[in-house]
Amino acid sequence: MDEKQIRHFKHVLNQQKEERQDILNDMMSDEPAGYRVTSDSELSRYDNHTADIATELYDASHLDAIRDSHKIAIKEIDYALEKIKNNKYGICETCGEEIGEERLEVVPRTRNCINCETLAEKENKLDKISKSTHRPVEEDVLEKVM
Repeated sequence: MDEKQIRHFKHVLNQQKEERQDILNDMMSDEPAGYRVTSDSELSRYDNHTADIATELYDASHLDAIRDSHKIAIKEIDYALEKIKNNKYGICETCGEEIGEERLEVVPRTRNCINCETLAEKENKLDKISKSTHRPVEEDVLEKVM
């Protein structure tokens, strides 16, 4: 990968990091005026309907998940920027081959080439299928005892 491509990807990664950080900052600054103050400011929850409380809980969980997603993405971007500093950017961590430029354009913070990522996804899918068809280990023990 030449110097021009490295500068391009470094710029793209920094832009993505800034966008995600701005979103996180907006979420943090909006929180005091958001759901938590209004829900906690009531003296009693006794008069609230159960569905209202469930909706508040869902909204809080949803916002936490979104916040965590942005934090994870920022960590991945930082990792990719560190790889650029160490001259290891664009190299698959699984097979050691160069990651295609097309893939890096779509997912600049990727760690693996498309072939290794596809293989990992297939293995993950097979693991989920095999876990769903197997019975718990405890049942094996119970069958031997009886």
